[in-house]
Amino acid sequence: MPVSTGAVSDPTFRAMVCPICRRSGVRFTSDTLPAADATLCHCDACGSFEVTGEFRDAEIANGLAVDDRLRLSGAIRRVTDGGGRLSIRPNNYTDIIAEEHLPDLAEGHGRGHSTKWGTMLRSKRDAVIGGKRIVSPGTKSGAARWRLVPVNPK
Repeated sequence: MPVSTGAVSDPTFRAMVCPICRRSGVRFTSDTLPAADATLCHCDACGSFEVTGEFRDAEIANGLAVDDRLRLSGAIRRVTDGGGRLSIRPNNYTDIIAEEHLPDLAEGHGRGHSTKWGTMLRSKRDAVIGGKRIVSPGTKSGAARWRLVPVNPK
């Protein structure tokens, strides 16, 4: 489903979903950006980033694998938290994905590793990625528990 670009006279408008994490209720603004067809996306999960209409409207955004969405979202959040802003385009998104490290469950052991995963999952809480929502049903022995729940269970 294409993302609405809103009225030209309205500098801030709501879109249906973030093209990266698929979370609803993100804002797109029509700030003046270097690329003529780019808009600025403000997503609570990913952060703020530039995205071209070509990336949003093409099957590129819809065809991303779950791991690729996590990598892009993580890269955007890292850059946003550092005060910068990424620009997501059809000619650069694969490079961003390739450079972003997604923690591997087999890597590391102990509390530090678990905390790193928990922090990442908490930042993505309620995000829908690959048709599944990241939820925390509570804690067990003081540790947060996480689940992937289908958005439209059959």
